[in-house]
Amino acid sequence: MNRGGWKTNDWVGMSRKRVLITGAAGRIGKACARDLRERYDLRLMYHRTPLEEDFGQEVVQGAANDLERMEEIVDGMDAIIHMAGNPRVGASWDSILESNIVGLYCLYEAAHRRQVPRIVFASSNHATGFYEQEGTFTTVAMPARPATTVSARCSARIWAATTTTSTAWRLSVCASVPFSRTKP
Repeated sequence: MNRGGWKTNDWVGMSRKRVLITGAAGRIGKACARDLRERYDLRLMYHRTPLEEDFGQEVVQGAANDLERMEEIVDGMDAIIHMAGNPRVGASWDSILESNIVGLYCLYEAAHRRQVPRIVFASSNHATGFYEQEGTFTTVAMPARPATTVSARCSARIWAATTTTSTAWRLSVCASVPFSRTKP
């Protein structure tokens, strides 16, 4: 059968895409693994907290800020869903720097070196923290106004994902940045 130029049997025998999920032991990482395990071959990465659930997929341990280890972990992947990092609002700057900013850099560098073409990551609404404190409705066009060290992390991740690495290394990056949920 021909549908729009493609034969339905053209996909038979094609291997499934390989996707790495960092932060797979976290709430969002686990949800991604549950939703994607039937369609993709997953490599699930955790740092300190082992996965409690058996997803029937490859599981690896590593720290995002360890470039050599990240190169090993991303090798052979078609895409990366990056959910690793320290999400605590009260986290120290040193923790944020190592886990989130250096970790993001190492992930991008490893993806570049191992030729992984796609990265998806989500930031948080903390990147617009001062707007929310003022009661200002935010949109995606507004610049970041971080209110905490976690907020600064979010802003750094946004900057890294949308500027130098994606442009210079020709990575396809999808960065999700939530904005205000309700209008004033």
